[in-house]
Amino acid sequence: MMELSGLLMRRVMQVTAPCLALALLAALWQAQRNVQGEAEGAARAAELVSHLASLADGTPAAAATHLKALRRLNDSGELRHLQLRLADGEGRELVAPAALAAPASALARLPWWQPPSAAPLSRSWEIQLADGTRWHASLLWSPLGEQREALADIIGLLVVLLAFGAMVLAGIGWAVRRALAPLRDILGAIVAYERHDYRHRLPAMPTRELDIIARALDQLAGALERTEAAQRALSLRVLTLQEQERARLARELHDEFGQVLTAMRADTAYLMRKTRADPALAAVAQDLANHCERIQLEVRDLLHRLRPHGLLPGSGPVPLERMLRDLVQGWRDQPGLHAEFLLHLDLRAERLPDTLAVSLYRMTQEALTNTVRHAHASRVAVTLQSRADGEVLWMVEDDGIGIAAPVASDMAGQSDPDQHTGNGLCGIRERAWAHGGAFEIGAVRPGTVRPGLRIAVQFGQPHGAPAEREDATEAGRVW
Repeated sequence: MMELSGLLMRRVMQVTAPCLALALLAALWQAQRNVQGEAEGAARAAELVSHLASLADGTPAAAATHLKALRRLNDSGELRHLQLRLADGEGRELVAPAALAAPASALARLPWWQPPSAAPLSRSWEIQLADGTRWHASLLWSPLGEQREALADIIGLLVVLLAFGAMVLAGIGWAVRRALAPLRDILGAIVAYERHDYRHRLPAMPTRELDIIARALDQLAGALERTEAAQRALSLRVLTLQEQERARLARELHDEFGQVLTAMRADTAYLMRKTRADPALAAVAQDLANHCERIQLEVRDLLHRLRPHGLLPGSGPVPLERMLRDLVQGWRDQPGLHAEFLLHLDLRAERLPDTLAVSLYRMTQEALTNTVRHAHASRVAVTLQSRADGEVLWMVEDDGIGIAAPVASDMAGQSDPDQHTGNGLCGIRERAWAHGGAFEIGAVRPGTVRPGLRIAVQFGQPHGAPAEREDATEAGRVW
């Protein structure tokens, strides 16, 4: 398997080789243009000499033709850095040199850009025509032509270098992206692991370094998956033991306190009959009977909270719907409470697992207790939906004062909402995590005076998958 450095070097070579070839082609094309320009300049210089030689032997009519041709050559600029000046015997210019524009004023001011001498170099001679007339000819060398060609070469070279650099940078960027493309899979796996989706596995990587990282991440994911499964199993076991302990305490309270309180109430009834003649003793007996009754009612309420509907582990299917109805009705019947309690049920699944059903009941019990104690709400809605595919949605909403800093946590319960709200939400979150549920908490109406609070748990979703659901407050039947 190739190393990452070798792969990058190979990719860079694959990119730079075509770029170098293109740059070489551009240089050859420019050299061909320069050679062609030199050849054309030499041909025009030879043509110039031919016309000058023909002036001496030609007739006046032919001289006019040669002068016209010489003017055309001068004005065309095809002589490159040479210019012809032709004057008659009286000094009148018959062929004037063309004015060449400076290539760049900034370059013209540079010391090394100046010509060797201030005046153009020239060579002069006389031409005697057939009629005896003498003309004066001069060939002038101007540095402006050379400067213009040099500037054109510099600009062309600069353009080639810029194009070559741009192509190389673009090619190297493409090569690096191609070489590091497997990192996207690695980053995707890390994001999945952050969502506690440890089932994600990476494919084989093209380079040795990335393949080592991928294999290490796969091993880490497997270890985390096994650890989390063990933690969930342990958490479920702890919850089961808690229910068993509650059942044991309820049984002992019923067996011990129930019989004693029944005997005490019988004794107080006997004392009340025997002390009718003494009002003071009768009042004491009546107070004792009232205390016994109140204690018996509190023990009965405690028994109901520890073991709702006489529920015992392994005693049969958990009547979750009936338990939730009785729980909500119990809060409705509480004296001094003016809140409206609603229960939305949509249980399409045939039967929920007993452990999950008990946890849903305990979560509802804890959520309603927290709402009544802290939210000061006028409306509380409990929602429970279960579908045939195993997905279950549990949610409690209120219109109370909310909490100072609502937070949301994933299935692993990594956040800590209970730093502001006590242990109630912690218990709900731990039960949700033990059953693989996605725990969410937030305001119902953010930004208002009474934002309310929504606590929701989605069971049955794949790890890390977002809960896509309908508005559960309008689904199902309301009781």
